[in-house]
Amino acid sequence: MLDFGIAKVFGELATVKTRTGLLMCTPAYAPPELLRQKEIGPATDIYSLGLILLEMVTGKPAIVADSEVDLIAQQISPHPIAIPHELAGTPLGQILVQALQKDAAQRYRDADQMLSDLQRLGPEPISAPLPGPPRSPEAPASIGSTDRGQVKPSPRLASGALGKPSRGSASSALGLHEQATMAQPQEMEPKTGTPAEMPNARAGFITRNRRTLLYGIAVIAAIAIAVAVVLLAAGDRRTPPPETGGPTVDGQGQPSYPSSVSPSTAQGDTAKPPAPSTAPPAVPEIPIVPPTGSRQEPAAPVPEDANRFVLVRAGTFLMGSSADEPGRQDYPGRWDDEVQHAVTITRDFHLLASEVTQKQWQTVMGNNPSAESGCISCPVEQVNWWEALSFCNVASRLDGLEECYVLRGCSGQAGEGMTCTSVEFSGLDCAGYRLPTEAEWEYAARAGTTTARYCGADERCLSNIAWYNESRNRPHPVGGKSPNPWGFYDMLGNVWEWTWDWYTDYPEGPVIDPLGPDAGTVRVIRGGGMASVADEVRAAQRDTSAPYRRSHNLGFRVARTQIPSLAPAMDPGQPSGGLSDGSMGTADQLPVPASQPAVPVAEIQQPDETATGTPDAADRFVRIRAGTFLMGSPVDEVDRQEDELQHEVTISRDYFLQATEVTQGQWRALMGNNPSRHSGCGDNCPVEQVTWYEALAYCNALSRAEGLEECYTLEGCWNPVGENMMCGTASFAGLDCLGYRLPTEAEWEYAARAGTTTSWYCGADWNCLSTVAWWMGNSGNRTHPVGVLTPNAWGLYDMLGNVWEWTWDWYTDYPEGPVTDPLGPDSVTVRVIRGGSYDCSIPVVRAAERDIRIIINRGRHLGFRPARTAGR
Repeated sequence: MLDFGIAKVFGELATVKTRTGLLMCTPAYAPPELLRQKEIGPATDIYSLGLILLEMVTGKPAIVADSEVDLIAQQISPHPIAIPHELAGTPLGQILVQALQKDAAQRYRDADQMLSDLQRLGPEPISAPLPGPPRSPEAPASIGSTDRGQVKPSPRLASGALGKPSRGSASSALGLHEQATMAQPQEMEPKTGTPAEMPNARAGFITRNRRTLLYGIAVIAAIAIAVAVVLLAAGDRRTPPPETGGPTVDGQGQPSYPSSVSPSTAQGDTAKPPAPSTAPPAVPEIPIVPPTGSRQEPAAPVPEDANRFVLVRAGTFLMGSSADEPGRQDYPGRWDDEVQHAVTITRDFHLLASEVTQKQWQTVMGNNPSAESGCISCPVEQVNWWEALSFCNVASRLDGLEECYVLRGCSGQAGEGMTCTSVEFSGLDCAGYRLPTEAEWEYAARAGTTTARYCGADERCLSNIAWYNESRNRPHPVGGKSPNPWGFYDMLGNVWEWTWDWYTDYPEGPVIDPLGPDAGTVRVIRGGGMASVADEVRAAQRDTSAPYRRSHNLGFRVARTQIPSLAPAMDPGQPSGGLSDGSMGTADQLPVPASQPAVPVAEIQQPDETATGTPDAADRFVRIRAGTFLMGSPVDEVDRQEDELQHEVTISRDYFLQATEVTQGQWRALMGNNPSRHSGCGDNCPVEQVTWYEALAYCNALSRAEGLEECYTLEGCWNPVGENMMCGTASFAGLDCLGYRLPTEAEWEYAARAGTTTSWYCGADWNCLSTVAWWMGNSGNRTHPVGVLTPNAWGLYDMLGNVWEWTWDWYTDYPEGPVTDPLGPDSVTVRVIRGGSYDCSIPVVRAAERDIRIIINRGRHLGFRPARTAGR
């Protein structure tokens, strides 16, 4: 364990050998920078130590994989190492989170700094180095001396699952040089005794930091395990951090609140009895000094649309979770609380696109209660439920609107622990600002999705949309992650959010506009926060807090009912009141849904039948000749998915396809804006953050610019193109339309393969992938200019990687027999995207790989390229 990246593996993993020669590491414990052959330093071993410490505490490996290739892929992936929910938010958990940062600059700078934090976990300081004589050959090893027969097997890899011949070795898989560059250790005074007495011949080359860690690791591990046992026994992960202030408690030590709410706050069509009066027990906290180092906020500015309201249309959805959803809370008693049931929202309402920020709070209320008060673009926190209601009332007064709440028996100032004895809510027809109901919150958070998270069912997508236990236990500026399909930021993660409802069990049948019970002991909070584990950061996850509680992990966002009689008076250019300075956009700033907006016209080069093979190919189209090919993948293709049934497809028409993905410069020239999250990449990078409807609108605009037939009829559209445009319907004129359009899924794969039949159009060995695609192994987790890498045989660039690409087709299973010019089914729920992106692993960046998105989804890794049928 002198070099934590080279560790002996026992049990079922005994077949995984430490490689020598090209790259010295054990992939299960190797830091990302070592595998990528980047610069290494003192923080490199911190990552490996963190993995070992996590495994010591939990008794199981931190990373589980089916192959060595997958092990490496997980290590170099930007996704954080998962910390068990029992440890998340605890002092030990915070240490592990910092030690396991994928970015070395975010870890402890050296072993001394990590040891300093670990020492605070124990009742007494640890003195290091610990003096002692050299170990004799007969003495047992003080570290790692467990007999093999007593080691509990670890189910990380099945025996014989490593080293697939087609994938190559661990080093060659990443395109490494013959010899890895290693940091040169400093020489030290050798230990006393003969070489035979020394436990390792390299002992004379151990750095001071490593020696300190070596001598202290046994004691540290014992303390860490003891702390973990205490935390696991006493912790209740559902309880928010300790509050400040509160009302007088009753004789049993529980807060008591009268049920003086208006009749309009009754449950929907059906209701359950109020929740039990017993509040969850508080979690005892072990004090620890936070890791040193300057705070770092995302370099990207807060998106402008994060400070605006989004109009949410009335509708019906399934609230709660399916019984088999991973992470669903099925504990006995009241925590079995996600019963799935139909909910109808009958009123359109506006909801703030982000959590209320510190700047917005300070503008309205004149103070800043936040624990992280130095970050004005971060969510306001340390706000209790009463103070959130007070904010809504003040904001309503400033905008000349009706106040939705009557607060009685209040003491203290808002932002300083204000509490009240009762509240009367004037109901959902109130025209002022208010908290969303729990049902409205989940309806907006899901945004039409039905998976555990609005980014998908796989929790690995969570890092793209949420600040959770990867966030170093602090809030982040709003809008720093990708929004959901309806344009809401941070609906999951960053801080928990207050809702109106008292907590109770869900009804078993359908309800309309539920408001929760008339009284209770705790209010519902939703969305998870900065310290939450992945299981808690789900659309259906429910938690509770007493109304007087204030926490650095708890904030809110405001809603406002869309009153039909007010809609004609809306003027997008004239905000109405006290919030009109831009600190928080008002609902009156929203555009009224209308027909497809007009788009500017620009000159775009006509399709060309040849490609230059240079980066300026973004301005060119390639003619694809009609033909027949095998779509899908053979049954023996590595990483094949079940929906890739191989079948014969005939493309009967010649068509043009843009040689590259549409760039940001091309989009701006035609549409007048740039929705891209990676806008700093430049005009030659692919445009992204584009919905399927917006891709169709671009094709129509391109057709108009060249005097061609428009292939799509879009109806019932609202929001400008490039600003999360959505439509009611979209009809297609068919493949004989001579204007620009999206390629069908079959046309896309036919063009991507370019006559090849292997997994990648560069060959059957995945080592060629980095020559043709920007993927997780070479992209640095960002987009890149188009046309830089090698094109396929037909002159098309980036058909794999860089960004996913929209196609026309609704998703369905492939047919079993031959087909001609397939267009997909008439209607289902999701459209097909193809090609993989910069943040995808090897199995995903294949010619046959299929994925899906809801048509109103916008992603920083999702773009498109247009096609056009060639005239006969």
